[in-house]
Amino acid sequence: MTVEHATKYYKTETGSVHALEDLSLEVGRGEFVCILGPSGCGKSTLLWAMSGLHDLSSGRVVLNGTPVAGPR
Repeated sequence: MTVEHATKYYKTETGSVHALEDLSLEVGRGEFVCILGPSGCGKSTLLWAMSGLHDLSSGRVVLNGTPVAGPR
C-alpha cells in the first residue's frame, strides 16, 4: 500500500483543521507498521483514508496498483 502526498482538511465553523499535510509512505507486503502520535495528530484520519472510508483533500492511496476509492 502506498500513500502519496495525503492531505486532509476538515472545515469548521471557525476555519479549518489540517489533519494531514503532504504525508507519503509505503507499506510493503508482510510489513508491520505502528502509527504513534499525540491525540489529534491525524492517526485515525490516516487509517480512515487508507481504508477508503474518508476522502482526502488531495493526494491518493494506492493498493496493489489500484487507487483506493472506497471500502473493500
